[in-house]
Amino acid sequence: MVTVAFNPGEELERFLASLAAATARRLVVVIADNGTEHDVVTAAAQRHGARVVGDGTNLGYGAGANLAAADLEEDWIVVANPDLVWKPGSLDALIDAGLANPAAGCLGPLLLNPDGTVYPSGR
Repeated sequence: MVTVAFNPGEELERFLASLAAATARRLVVVIADNGTEHDVVTAAAQRHGARVVGDGTNLGYGAGANLAAADLEEDWIVVANPDLVWKPGSLDALIDAGLANPAAGCLGPLLLNPDGTVYPSGR
């Protein structure tokens, strides 16, 4: 799991806390510190067993995600914004969809707004 943190505030904590119920699989989480709240990022990472890369310099989203993913040797790399809250089992469902469709190069989850309506992703 890769996420890019740019002044994440409480969002990063909610994101990381929600991952515990999102999967039963072993999960490696790497956070690219791309903003000015370095203490917030490192404290949240320590609480949830995540690794932090970067020094708080804003590299941009893509470069931050690439930095975080660079040393991963996982079968699957999920790149997700830290403002997501994972529903229980949702990460397992996403990975299961990938396993069921081995020719897929990229997968995207159904995204819901806080009120439960569908967010128009994948445009």
